[in-house]
Amino acid sequence: MPIELGRAFGPEDVPGSEAVAIVDRDLVRFLWPGENPIGRRFRTSESGLWLTVVGVAGDVDLMGYADLQYPYCAGTCDFEYYRPLSQAGFGGGLVTFVLRTPGDPAALAPTVREVVRAVDPEAPVTRVATAMQLLREELDQERFVLRLVSLFTLLAIILAGTGVYGVLAYGVARRTREIGVCVALGARSEQVVSDVLKRGIGFAAAGCTLGAIGALAAHRLIRGLLYDIGPTDPVALAAATVLIAAVAIAASLGPARRAVRISPVESMRVD
Repeated sequence: MPIELGRAFGPEDVPGSEAVAIVDRDLVRFLWPGENPIGRRFRTSESGLWLTVVGVAGDVDLMGYADLQYPYCAGTCDFEYYRPLSQAGFGGGLVTFVLRTPGDPAALAPTVREVVRAVDPEAPVTRVATAMQLLREELDQERFVLRLVSLFTLLAIILAGTGVYGVLAYGVARRTREIGVCVALGARSEQVVSDVLKRGIGFAAAGCTLGAIGALAAHRLIRGLLYDIGPTDPVALAAATVLIAAVAIAASLGPARRAVRISPVESMRVD
């Protein structure tokens, strides 16, 4: 986590000295946009102390890989500030140490426990985990939601294609005599196919319009399920529209082929 402006905590930051803090870029952009934050003071409801900014650190998503959403941010932002341990203490008594090692981090666990036990035999080490383990655990819920949404998406595509095929096939069956008469009067196969495809694409257009309206109306509900993309993202909506149109066209080919094969003579015999 780089110090981009000012200084890091030092030996001068001891109990009884001026209460200091290091802030991240998001907090600087929110409180002092376009200004030098070094030497500025702010107070939080957490401690009630006035804290003097001595440094600016790089932004880090401490609460997870996705930023928290704030209504007063142009995009997403996750405000963070840091206090020296010598002044702030241990908070609620829970301390997390982050260690970097060139070798296998899991092999370091016994050594970590021994060091903590040597410093304080009564301090329990509740858990030792690698960063990759923590990341996988955090992503487990997102992966489950993704698989569930993918399953429902696949079912929706199958239902959409089946519905378009069923409606068009029923329509072709009802219009057998009409199509036969048109063919007898000189209608070309391309015209018959085009007529059926237009009906299928019309169904898809109506469905996509209603779906886009529903997505825009429910964007607040689905925003939390999306990462690095907005519920009103034009590329995503366009891709969904193209997919539904392709499914509708594919589902229309069967009824269109059946319509082309209608014989004018046989259609006249339909009761």
